[in-house]
Amino acid sequence: ELIERASTEFYPISPAWLSDLLVFIDRNIANPLSASDVVAHSGRSYPTIEKAFAQAFDETIGQYITRTKMNEAKRLIALGKHSSKEIASLTGFSSPQYFCNAYRRFFGHSPFTLTSSKSSAKWNP
Repeated sequence: ELIERASTEFYPISPAWLSDLLVFIDRNIANPLSASDVVAHSGRSYPTIEKAFAQAFDETIGQYITRTKMNEAKRLIALGKHSSKEIASLTGFSSPQYFCNAYRRFFGHSPFTLTSSKSSAKWNP
């Protein structure tokens, strides 16, 4: 008999509503997501949410969203199955150029570099 496993979409963090916001961010990673979207979803005040993120992660809501998107992009790049256009779309960026610029600002290098092979480009997560 198969037993359905409980959802793992949960973050062991306090307060519980902050865990719900992290799940919301994860579920909406492919959308253009702003701090205002997260605050609106929470039903709480901006200062309350911002303070909770600062205490839990030592960063703003916007910084947390960016870090989450960049880590997902890095994971997708490592798979080697997606173009920059696909990765931009899967992480909520409006264009591959915007994605590549954001990636470079965040990680300090371009998401791809030319390999020693003259004809192929390889992602560099």
